[in-house]
Amino acid sequence: MAMTADQIIATTASAGTCLSALATFLTVKEVARQRRQSYLPDLAVPQVRVTCTPEAREKTRDGNVTETLKNPLATVWATEDSPAVGTISYRLSIPIVNVGLAAAIDVTLEWDYPVDETVKLLNDLAERLEAPFHLNYDDKFFGALSLRSQVASGPTLMWRNTRHGRIDYVLPPSTHSQPCQLNLPGTYILLVAVFYHLQSEAGSKNLQDDTWFDLPNLALELSFRDIANGMHKTSYEIALDVSSFTSDEISGALTAHKKQSSKRRKWFGVGIKQ
Repeated sequence: MAMTADQIIATTASAGTCLSALATFLTVKEVARQRRQSYLPDLAVPQVRVTCTPEAREKTRDGNVTETLKNPLATVWATEDSPAVGTISYRLSIPIVNVGLAAAIDVTLEWDYPVDETVKLLNDLAERLEAPFHLNYDDKFFGALSLRSQVASGPTLMWRNTRHGRIDYVLPPSTHSQPCQLNLPGTYILLVAVFYHLQSEAGSKNLQDDTWFDLPNLALELSFRDIANGMHKTSYEIALDVSSFTSDEISGALTAHKKQSSKRRKWFGVGIKQ
């Protein structure tokens, strides 16, 4: 049975009303989602300028300074906001900022770096340049890394013991203006210092074109909860963008590139990834 003109108009109007209602529902749902998202924590690692210089130690005799010894490696790292004090090597704190509007709770962090592979590359490079450096790495003994050299010295760094960390909470800047600090692994600092020292030696011998390779980025994974017990995870790759370097000094910026971010909400006791 054919529909009359009035029935066609009424049906069309009803369909338009349904589509309008659906569009309104989707709009409200999206606004609500964005509003919930804006009140979630989000951790970021801002870029920091760094200056790396050699460690200086004073040699004394009978209480008098007789000589100032310099380690030829740029192992004293400092930022513009926290200049290096004294002769502290293998230490650098970088800020972590909560750019969301809610607190991040039970923050755990994990660093990752191909230490074994990088050590092999640096030892091969030192051998080619006949440089008096050799790195010893023992993955079975807490990832112990040490430097054997006639011209430099330093402690044994335990990579495995510095890979993990924990922060109780990170508040938004509106609540807490001072950012939390992350300690950069000393193992990474030593490997970077050795790399640029060797590259400077290669440059002085006109061998840099044959010896240059890109250092891997330092990976950082942050896991944390929001106040509704939702789980979040953010991953970064941190690169040292060098602007200039010599055998014992490096200038540049540590830049964190976000890899991925995920969250897991709990509905009726079941974790659901969003």
